Amino acid sequence: MRLLFLFTLFFFMSCRFVKKEAGPVNSADSIQQKPTSVIDTSDFGFYPFLEKFKSAVVNWDTAQIAALTNFPFPTRGPSDEDPTIYYSRKQFIHMFDVFIHQNDGSNSKDTTTELGNLIKTKKSNDLQQDFAAIDDMMFYKENAVWKFSKAYFTKGTVKRLKR
Repeated sequence: MRLLFLFTLFFFMSCRFVKKEAGPVNSADSIQQKPTSVIDTSDFGFYPFLEKFKSAVVNWDTAQIAALTNFPFPTRGPSDEDPTIYYSRKQFIHMFDVFIHQNDGSNSKDTTTELGNLIKTKKSNDLQQDFAAIDDMMFYKENAVWKFSKAYFTKGTVKRLKR
């Protein structure tokens, strides 16, 4: 038994000091990946669109704002029970003027408007391949083109638009 123990110990000790020879590389040992082209999906083309949209709003270029918007344009109030109301291109500019000047609703004492938030915005709250959100504004990408696609009103804006 003692001899078996010494033989086993000698065997394990000798295996630790054996230098592995470099030989031909087995294809199973090294998996080579084909280079893939790197696609910059960091903004999905949204930020150039956003700059164009912001410029149109700041300059109150209503033709350009309408060109960057999907119609009929859906809106909804802040609660799930509020109905979706659709605006035509003709009705849109009046609605958008009221919307863009609404208080953003984040704080009753705050006077920040959607316009103020839009101007300050550098990044989307939620940017995906075909969707982006900035506060109460939703943008969708269809057929590789970004458009302003939906807005959420505060209760005050809903009341103003009903007058």
